[in-house]
Amino acid sequence: MKEVSFKVLIDNQTFSDLESEHGLSILIETEEICILCDMGASSAFLRNAEMMGVDLNTIDFAFISHGHSDHTGGLRSFLERYPNKKIFASKNIFNEYYFSGRRGYWRAMSTDHSLLNDYGDVFQLIDNQQNVGGSNGIWISPKVAIVSNIHDKWSTPFGNKYLTKMISSEGNSPLQADPEYLLSDDFGHELSLVILTESGAVIFSSCSHCGAVNIIESCCDFTGESRVRAFVGGLHLVDSPEVVLEVDNFASELSKRFPETHIFTGHCTSDSAKELLLKKLNCVELFYAGYSIAL
Repeated sequence: MKEVSFKVLIDNQTFSDLESEHGLSILIETEEICILCDMGASSAFLRNAEMMGVDLNTIDFAFISHGHSDHTGGLRSFLERYPNKKIFASKNIFNEYYFSGRRGYWRAMSTDHSLLNDYGDVFQLIDNQQNVGGSNGIWISPKVAIVSNIHDKWSTPFGNKYLTKMISSEGNSPLQADPEYLLSDDFGHELSLVILTESGAVIFSSCSHCGAVNIIESCCDFTGESRVRAFVGGLHLVDSPEVVLEVDNFASELSKRFPETHIFTGHCTSDSAKELLLKKLNCVELFYAGYSIAL
């Protein structure tokens, strides 16, 4: 095995007998550590893992990138099968409810808050530290960090305009949105995973709501590593009239700031965005359920 390898357990696309869904789950391995990043929208990632010969008993911990249900929908199924695995996540995923208005109504897309009561001991909840002037990350091991975004210099996804949150309080329901209390989602619940290698950082950011280049910049600031070998995750470039401009901006910003970085993307990167990215950049590779690579 090379310094970092990853296998995609669930994604929007598959090219085999594996299941697909609007969700993401990735198994990440180094010589020292094994990490499960996200659990998709359902238990499908567990069935795919079995078909792929992946034993999730071997993971050292799990990591939740953010509180949207296409990344945490399989969390209960995971905990029922592996109840003693430590899970790192933002504390905000249990303090907030999340909704999408992209379909013309407020669709609930929150993490199941009852999981904190049912399995509270396994959760290692991380403060949204950038808002209180502290460090924007924590070290899990000498080469692995969890980082929150602190930059807004570069572009953020157009699709964020459809995403809202509601602060958890008595009387609120995770299935219902009260327009009076809806706030624009600031994505303080979004975290990225950084693995340091001899040739630079490898960054996993499942949806990149804060903007991929902002996230890369934040990870470099926290780790002190300016070389970014690879960025893995969705870019949240949804199908919209703005997608051409969005891809142009991303390609320009990445080439200007991190020209050596290889991009592995899928999930919330739309088909039209993928096609444009492949034309604009030579450093893009598309993943899918069953995709596996050693870097």
